[in-house]
Amino acid sequence: MSQSISKKTIEYIFKTIDNDYQTASNEVKNQWLNMLDLCKSNITDAAVINQIDYNIILIQSSMLKDDCATVVDDNNNTDDSDDESAKTKTPDELFNNLSDLQIIAQTYFGIDEKQLIETYDVDGLVEYYIRHDYDTALFIFINKSNYLMLGHMYSSGRGVKQNYERAMAFYQKADCAIANTYIGYMYYLGQGVKQDTDLALRYFYRAIDAGCSNALIYLGTDHRNKSSNNVRSMECYKQAASKNNSTALIEIGDMYYFSRGVDRDYAKTFEYCQKAAMMGNIRALYELGAMYYNGDYVPKDVSKSMEYYKKAADMGHLSSILKLGDMYNYGEHKNITKAVEYYEKAVKIGNKGACASLGKIYENDEQLRDYGKAMYYYKKSEDMGNSLASNYINNINIKITKSCNVINLNDKIKQLTTIVRDISSSL
Repeated sequence: MSQSISKKTIEYIFKTIDNDYQTASNEVKNQWLNMLDLCKSNITDAAVINQIDYNIILIQSSMLKDDCATVVDDNNNTDDSDDESAKTKTPDELFNNLSDLQIIAQTYFGIDEKQLIETYDVDGLVEYYIRHDYDTALFIFINKSNYLMLGHMYSSGRGVKQNYERAMAFYQKADCAIANTYIGYMYYLGQGVKQDTDLALRYFYRAIDAGCSNALIYLGTDHRNKSSNNVRSMECYKQAASKNNSTALIEIGDMYYFSRGVDRDYAKTFEYCQKAAMMGNIRALYELGAMYYNGDYVPKDVSKSMEYYKKAADMGHLSSILKLGDMYNYGEHKNITKAVEYYEKAVKIGNKGACASLGKIYENDEQLRDYGKAMYYYKKSEDMGNSLASNYINNINIKITKSCNVINLNDKIKQLTTIVRDISSSL
């Protein structure tokens, strides 16, 4: 470390920033940034570098507060009439004129369509994210050497057998900002590697430096989960939102929904979700559907809730697909045929719970009862890792055995009836 910058000086800078970053002028904040850059260029201690990187993000986030307000604050420059019209828009109106790529860009990459096309290979993304045609997507990704998406397939286990080691190898080969975010996430959770939070954070910071706002969301969630530091968590989300990341808007809305560092305010949650939905975020539609279903801030309206869920489901959103399956299976809009349709979509994506639900329908529904199909879906659910499926399979075997015994008894009764009839006719 440079002689002119002592460890005590760095600790003092950190303490000053922590106390004053929300009220200091931009001129002072720029001085802090210059000092932090100087410190960073003269040290090798990874822990201190992480602290410096965090403080740089914290300062930049507070300096962007005014810009962020145009996206996420209540006092934005739109007319009240525009806000009111936004609240009453239907799912079709929210997604009007949005292409599949724009929806993918905002939901999964945290960028707009133009950035997605300029930065990443988009071939196969619609097949993968929306149609869930994994065989076609895999073929395209292999032929295009799309290491980022091959890594995602092996990490998620969609279309291929889950293999974290292969996922890590592909992400490292991809060598891009969002790949660094995923690598950081794998180190954060210990997926295929030894868990290393410090190394995970370094990958997040590297991704942030390269302009990946999704990494800011992971960083904000880390602050929220590990230290319950909701103030710093909100700062990260707001900085991501200032970069037009719609997922960050949802996270801010959730902060208000669950009262994390702020007063619970369902109205704010609704407004942030509306903004995210209009930007093309599928998860936002799901959140809006949940608000109408539960009656949070808005009047409870199951029909309207289903509209939002259906729109998200059409874009391949698994949670929305499952929710619709359950609503048609158990709810006031009960329709077993529709329930089967949505559960089958979820099975195609690889959901073990949907397999079990289909098994129960074919086991118990009087119109569709088919023990063979029930057994097929229960076994499929068991193969996917459902520990309860073995119990379902045992129950089906018992029912099949009883059914066979009843059939055998009926056959014997028919035989005896025939014998008695023959004897009677001969007398």
